[in-house]
Order: sequence, then C-alpha cells, then structure tokens
Amino acid sequence: MTAKELFEEYCKLPQAEQDEVMAYLMGLRLDKDSPVARPEVTAKFKEIAAEVFTTNEELFKKLAN
Repeated sequence: MTAKELFEEYCKLPQAEQDEVMAYLMGLRLDKDSPVARPEVTAKFKEIAAEVFTTNEELFKKLAN
C-alpha cells in the first residue's frame, strides 16, 4: 500500500478513530538499541501534531503523490 493510499484510508475514518491512529503513531518509540536518540513527546506536541494533520489534509494528499 502506498503512502497516498494509507492517507486516503486514514481520511475516511471517523474523527475519533483518526485521533486513535494519531495517538498510536505519536506513541511509537524507536527500539532502545537504536542509535538515534528520540526525545519524549509532550501531550501539547501530540495535540498540535494531530491538529496539523487534520487541518492540512490537502497538503498531505499532495505530498503523498
């Protein structure tokens, strides 16, 4: 499945399910053995990120192409 197809499916979800997907994605962490450091994500950042994804749907569709 392409990124575009994934995003299109995401956009079809009810808002509550989109929020769940976003919370899951924002909660993912790299393996502890990963060489890349990743700071903790605050609740405020998650809130802002969710808003960015939902309010810029057209932009993300274009980027997915």
